[in-house]
Amino acid sequence: MEPGPGAPGSSAERREAGPEVSAPEGPAPTASPSWEAADDSPPSSPSPSGPSSRPPTSSLGVGRSRLRQAGWGGMAASALLEAGLARVLFYPTLLYTVFRGKVPGRAHRDWYHRIDPTVLLGALPLRSMTRRLVQDENVRGVITMNEEYETRFLCNSSKEWRNVGVEQLRLSTVDMTGVPTLANLQKGVQFALKYQALGQSVYVHCKAGRSRSATMVAAYLIQVYNWSPEEAIRAITKIRSHIHIRSGQLEVLKEFHKEITAGAAKDKTGHTSQM
Repeated sequence: MEPGPGAPGSSAERREAGPEVSAPEGPAPTASPSWEAADDSPPSSPSPSGPSSRPPTSSLGVGRSRLRQAGWGGMAASALLEAGLARVLFYPTLLYTVFRGKVPGRAHRDWYHRIDPTVLLGALPLRSMTRRLVQDENVRGVITMNEEYETRFLCNSSKEWRNVGVEQLRLSTVDMTGVPTLANLQKGVQFALKYQALGQSVYVHCKAGRSRSATMVAAYLIQVYNWSPEEAIRAITKIRSHIHIRSGQLEVLKEFHKEITAGAAKDKTGHTSQM
């Protein structure tokens, strides 16, 4: 689908930029799989000359329950491990993002890009960038996909944003392995649409502007331009080539698209019935 006037990828709206101070979101570690064990083996045939060797049903139930609890415990441990790993790697990967923003040539990565007339997608909005974002880019809304510890020292607080006329929406998502919830995608899109109606801009960011925030921007494009998740991702990639949408993030985008499509079909049916 070819983007229309003002859509992402049009030459008139594409803009690239970087911060005065600038480092990433490196390759994400593979999440440890969590599993739920179950007894799927067929029951043994009873011996004609003696009692069945199959354990009592109550014992099987207890065994399955313990295995299920162990499975959920493994999932919780995996989530904690991923969150802890994200904290450990935060500053090293951030320094990498800064480095890529400083080096010249093909290795260079701009700190942020304008995706369409409303939305900018980028890395952490460092305090040194505030005036540029507000005055030059007309940013009046910020969608923060980071957890609080990621922005505590380097970025404006909600109060500091308010002091310069900017509203912040925080939709915390774990770095590197996190997937925004469907509810948070919906909140973020409605937030961006509010500023679209005012003719103002929204800066959507995570740490490096590659995965969590790119997922949010893709949801916005799905809503605004009636694109599929794949079309939205391709449109962003043409402008910000180093984004990385993971499989779990693509799945939630497909779910978001399904809800948008179902809602549009319902509205169309209701409109037709009233005619």
